[in-house]
Amino acid sequence: MLSLSRIKGITNAISINSNNILPPPLEEDVERELVLKSKEGDLEARNTLIIHNLPEGILTFLSSYSNPKLGIKLAIAITMHNIPEGIAISVPIYYATKSRKKAFFHSAISGLAEPFGALLAYLFLAKYINEIMIAFILIIVAGLMITLAIEQMFPECLKYHKTKYLNIGLISGVVAVLICLLL
Repeated sequence: MLSLSRIKGITNAISINSNNILPPPLEEDVERELVLKSKEGDLEARNTLIIHNLPEGILTFLSSYSNPKLGIKLAIAITMHNIPEGIAISVPIYYATKSRKKAFFHSAISGLAEPFGALLAYLFLAKYINEIMIAFILIIVAGLMITLAIEQMFPECLKYHKTKYLNIGLISGVVAVLICLLL
């Protein structure tokens, strides 16, 4: 016998689907590729985020070196956006391998890329830091991060036909970083 809560759940599911909130079905070849990636634990996502996090570490070090108050604000903003990054790595790996250790390990490797980037910046750039060099490196880092997002992360999101949520996430992220910088 159907309970009232099950009927409400079925009604909600039907109304959500009729409002086109759910994405359209994926093409067979795209779906097959995504299933294979998730079975492997999608290590490509981890590697992409490692490449993304290295420049963030450099950026955080340089901003902290020149202005500690700005460095703290930037570190808070970057920490806030690292939470969903860790989830994006660990969840597929956990579901593919059923291993919490592997999921944690791969998330930790991605997260440790930032302090490693800061260490590299300290070792190789600390002697030469001045305003012009900081501006130059920040431009390069920003370019790397934007290029990585546009060339690798956005196309992956677009496979799921959710441009509305991609735009909302992008704008929310920019606003969150700006709020942290203004505090």
